[in-house]
Amino acid sequence: FLVLFDQHAVDERIRVENLSEGYRLGSDQLKSKALTPRVEIYLAENETAILKNLLPRMSKLGITLILEEDKLFLCEVPLCLFNKIAKENQLDSLGDRVTTVIKQLVVSAEHSRGVIPSLPHFLADIINSEACRGAIKFGDKLSLETCKLLLSNLALCEMPFQCAHGRPVLTPLIEVEDAKLLDEPINLMNLMKRCIHSDTME
Repeated sequence: FLVLFDQHAVDERIRVENLSEGYRLGSDQLKSKALTPRVEIYLAENETAILKNLLPRMSKLGITLILEEDKLFLCEVPLCLFNKIAKENQLDSLGDRVTTVIKQLVVSAEHSRGVIPSLPHFLADIINSEACRGAIKFGDKLSLETCKLLLSNLALCEMPFQCAHGRPVLTPLIEVEDAKLLDEPINLMNLMKRCIHSDTME
């Protein structure tokens, strides 16, 4: 097959897997950022009761909380979350944003018998967004060597056939054996236009 690769999707897939690995300490521990000073957060009594059983799992997500008498302190947050908020110059809202996240995890655990995901959606979305924003853009001119390097790195990915958001990184254009039977050379631009038009119609 003659295959068309989406250069943005390819680079995004490579970046998201590299970022995911870079934000981890081992297979089940996310890197965290210590907060100085620590931040006091406020939860309802029933939320705090549920949270007490989730503290070890929260720690695996990079969220370290300490209960002191009737007060709850946030000591560490996931590094990917801290980086995102820092880039947005919104560190003053860190406590409120993490409180919202903790409340969501508590609700999730309450409805799943104490189970919370190994990588919750809000963290996956942060990593996916970082990968997307830093990836090669559609239409950027690339050298042949860069293209070769991208495909070599893509081949090393665990999920090489879709970008961070689930879209395919490639589209088959035509079977090579069929192309040999054509009377005229393949017009790649027409094939690309047909492919784009077909995707739009779907």
